[in-house]
Amino acid sequence: MKKLLSVLLVIVSVFVLGAVGNVHVLAASWKTGNFDSGYTAKGYTTVYLDKDSKGKYKTGKIKIYTYDQLGKSSGGKVHVTLRTTGGTWICEFNSSGGSTLTLGGNYPAYRVYIAKKTYPNTIKGNGDNFINVGKCVSWGINATSNCYM
Repeated sequence: MKKLLSVLLVIVSVFVLGAVGNVHVLAASWKTGNFDSGYTAKGYTTVYLDKDSKGKYKTGKIKIYTYDQLGKSSGGKVHVTLRTTGGTWICEFNSSGGSTLTLGGNYPAYRVYIAKKTYPNTIKGNGDNFINVGKCVSWGINATSNCYM
């Protein structure tokens, strides 16, 4: 009896929310992929910004994650490049897995390129590269607010 009541409650809730018209179905909020074998990003993820009630693009936020060989979040160092959907360069910077990136409302969408960070060709730099490659097997992007993929 309890199970039947819970099912009915869920069904009624869905119909009530649908009737109100405030149900907002989100597009994908996560994208994942593997890093390229080198230190360049050959592919990208397009992040689209939501509009406010006046038709202007909101400021969006995404969170970037890196994962090791076992699929654990690793905090690896990455190089992020932002471009417009037409390919025009906006900016690039170094960051790390777990960091949040704010996308201004200047553009309707951003291409986000993620590559492993490279270190200088020194003894210490080569050691850092070796450690970072283990931390950067795959990446993930989570659209946390005012955007979707």
